[in-house]
Amino acid sequence: MLWLFAAASIVVILLPCLALAQQATLPDDAQTSANKPNKNFGDAESVQVTGTTEKGFLKFKLTPNLPTGTVGSYVGKATLKLFVEDVKAPGTLEIHPVLAAWSEGTITDSSAPALGPAVAMVSITSDLAGKWITVDLTQSVKDWLDGVMTNQGI
Repeated sequence: MLWLFAAASIVVILLPCLALAQQATLPDDAQTSANKPNKNFGDAESVQVTGTTEKGFLKFKLTPNLPTGTVGSYVGKATLKLFVEDVKAPGTLEIHPVLAAWSEGTITDSSAPALGPAVAMVSITSDLAGKWITVDLTQSVKDWLDGVMTNQGI
């Protein structure tokens, strides 16, 4: 399995008054490789994911773009959009919360933090090459805003 993601964004739609959509900032993105456990790929232009060999890490800043006092119950929908640049073989993309701090410039497979249970799964097929996919992350964003889980990314 090989998938290349060239762009990513989270869009949060807030309630209870007027609907408001805000895009989160992506300060850190990186990949790790079990084949090169001590190599940092933080400066790569895209995030390459292959089955269990390579893992992608994305960290989003939510609060600078949201109104002060935003809590999870205000979130009507939160989606992650990923651009699938290429697909070498079909498979399932699993989205997991990252459980500890990491940095784009230092993360390697050997130093990568633990991941929580999958919060979403998407079937990746060759017909998705060159297209955007959308993943629902509403509950994860609510948990981050409410402090149930620290936002260390996915």
